[in-house]
Amino acid sequence: MAIRYRRVFTNILGGIAFLAIPIFFSPDLSRSFDFLQVPYFQRDFMTYALLLIFFYVNYYVLVPTLYFQKKYVQFAVVLVLWYLGIALLPAILIPASPPPGHEHHHHSSWMPLLHHFSQFLVVLLFSSMVKINNRWKEAERQKLTADLSFLKAQVNPHFFFNSLNSIYSLALQRSDKTAQAVVKLSGMMRYVIVDAAMDHVSLDKEIQYIEDYVEMQRVRLGETMSLQYRVDIATGGLQISPLILIPFVENAFKYGVNPEEESPIRLEISTSGRNLIMILENRKVVKSLGENLRGGVGIVNVRGRLKLLYPGKHDLLIKEDSDKFSVYLSITL
Repeated sequence: MAIRYRRVFTNILGGIAFLAIPIFFSPDLSRSFDFLQVPYFQRDFMTYALLLIFFYVNYYVLVPTLYFQKKYVQFAVVLVLWYLGIALLPAILIPASPPPGHEHHHHSSWMPLLHHFSQFLVVLLFSSMVKINNRWKEAERQKLTADLSFLKAQVNPHFFFNSLNSIYSLALQRSDKTAQAVVKLSGMMRYVIVDAAMDHVSLDKEIQYIEDYVEMQRVRLGETMSLQYRVDIATGGLQISPLILIPFVENAFKYGVNPEEESPIRLEISTSGRNLIMILENRKVVKSLGENLRGGVGIVNVRGRLKLLYPGKHDLLIKEDSDKFSVYLSITL
């Protein structure tokens, strides 16, 4: 709403400034307000008023309905008619005697047609370019929305599948912790299905989802997982795109945990002002040899989402050596 009011205010201010041009450049301005009665000033002022009207007609009507529809001939004809009207109408409606010595000038009939051609051309080009630029931005915004919807659609089944696998493992073991895992899964699915449909959620909810996921993994893996987990956030109402952090955590458990060997994981999430930092480290385990964390579906997905949602506002560094993966992610929220 504030953006709309600012746009209206800018348009009004710009229109006033444009109509002030013939006033401040009038050679009769020194006569106090007597210049308002001078026919030549009245013609100029009327011409500028018609140019201002043409600006909005071209922006809102001609370019969208003719130029964008590739009706170039009709567009050119309408422009010529508009220019003839702008050039001739003031002279027809406001007659004025020519200056002394110019009564019999042979080319005087052409002067009204040429006098404001440069102004008309500037207004035409400016209004057309502004409209074309706005349409390009709108197309980019729609593409961004479509891309994000596609990426988010990829996320939901991915999490659901892995979560069900965790509960399935518990059920096979006839673990008493199965019910607890179901409760955790219920909360996670509520977040994925309801909250993740929004463009942004509170950082608290994203962190809670990660904690539920970690807790479910802890229940499933028991003593084989050595987790160093630290969260130090002062959200202060910070918002984040949903499911932007969990793919890294999920990959750490998917590729860095083997129930048959020690599998240490370090996860730290902190905030400083509006800056969120996540540090994640896990060792490579035997089952993940030959698989690359950088190329996982979840990581490729989140790389794309980060580029779309936080362009120039994030720093993602993924390192891999012979026995360890590490992720450093910084986002300005």
